[in-house]
Amino acid sequence: MNRPALYMAVLALLPALAAGTLARDMRAMAPGQALAEGARREMAMAAEEAARVAEQAAQGREELLSRIRELEAENQALKQETESLEHRRDALKARASALSRRLSGLDERTRDLAAAARSAAREAAALVSQSPYTALKPGRGDFLDRLGADGSFPGMADLSALADLLFAEIELSGQVQVVEQAIVARSGREVPATVLLAGPHTAAFSTKDETGFLLYSPASKRLFALSRTPPGDIARALKKYMEGRTDGLPMDVSSGAAVRRIARRPDLAAQVAGGGPLVWPILLVGLFGLAIVLERAATFYAARVDADALMAKLSGPCKRGDWQACQKALDAAGDKPVPRVLSAGLAHAGSGRQEMENALQEAILGEIPRMERFLSTLGMLAAIAPLLGLLGTVTGMINTFHAITYFGTGDPKMMSGGISEALVTTMLGLCVAVPLLLFHTVLSRQAESGIGTMEEKAVSLVNMVSSRENAA
Repeated sequence: MNRPALYMAVLALLPALAAGTLARDMRAMAPGQALAEGARREMAMAAEEAARVAEQAAQGREELLSRIRELEAENQALKQETESLEHRRDALKARASALSRRLSGLDERTRDLAAAARSAAREAAALVSQSPYTALKPGRGDFLDRLGADGSFPGMADLSALADLLFAEIELSGQVQVVEQAIVARSGREVPATVLLAGPHTAAFSTKDETGFLLYSPASKRLFALSRTPPGDIARALKKYMEGRTDGLPMDVSSGAAVRRIARRPDLAAQVAGGGPLVWPILLVGLFGLAIVLERAATFYAARVDADALMAKLSGPCKRGDWQACQKALDAAGDKPVPRVLSAGLAHAGSGRQEMENALQEAILGEIPRMERFLSTLGMLAAIAPLLGLLGTVTGMINTFHAITYFGTGDPKMMSGGISEALVTTMLGLCVAVPLLLFHTVLSRQAESGIGTMEEKAVSLVNMVSSRENAA
């Protein structure tokens, strides 16, 4: 119990104590006056004590009431402060929720930006790794591997370097550079060369020995000379351009596909070898046909004679009947079909027209086989060649279908052998047949022309001899 409560209890008990004391004192007065006096004193002392206690109780009550008012005021202030803090807490919660939503959105955007940066870094790494300009600066895209790794978070410096690299690559793709750079030659050794870079598509080189195209290897970051040099006109154009003597530049806009095709282009021997066993009969037919064409061409060239000039020479002696002079003129023309036929007719000049015509006709019939020799064989070879090519096509397709039967169509390389055999034999057969057919036509026409010339000049000789005999 605190002091204010104790004071209040004492004040409540004072009347009872005073009444009890007074009653005892009155009972004791009868025995003695001294006791009464002592009681009065005690009573006075008790009253003083009660007054003092009452005063203290009143003072304590005032203090208690003052403290209560202070506590109530303090409680009221605390309530107001609590309400203010609760309002502030609600405001902070709302702000925290808004900031949390904003942070979530920023995190998502940041993750998207980081993913986009990593994707751009990977694409740039692929672009730079395939660019021949990397051979000039091998380490220019090394940071892209770190930037494009999963889980990486690019900084502004990384993004700035990525943008600078892409802009530099765009600028280089529109430039033509001629630099001195070491390359791996066709021999496999590294040699110095003059290197031409025309954007990311075309790379060429020139040394004192050769000029050709280059291929860039992303694995070793070096330039390699193509295993085969380009055709002469392309090589000369490249060298002239690098020397500044022309404005024309052969370019490969397919990023190396056309250049690789030069290296993989098979030569004639490789194509023939890929045609299968029927290629050799076709080539043999072509050789026989070529031999016949050469022989016939040489024969017809040797048999050429100016028949009109020869008949002009025979005209004068025939009118005079000088058959010896005619024979000398024929002998001077050489051992050729027209002079031989005319000599056979001239030998029967005095035997009558019919006999002379028969001799000339017999001589012409004797010359026809010589004129037409091997022409039928040439026509037969021209007909056989495409048939052999067709046979090679059939056998090649049979091999292709066998490969499909055993291995399916998943691997085109398994079918390429049969298809190559089919196409090469057809091509080779036509390449042999078309020229042979053309030469057969020309040579046949030449033979017919020669036969016609012999018949014409034979009739002319008969007429000249007959006119001489009629005049005589």
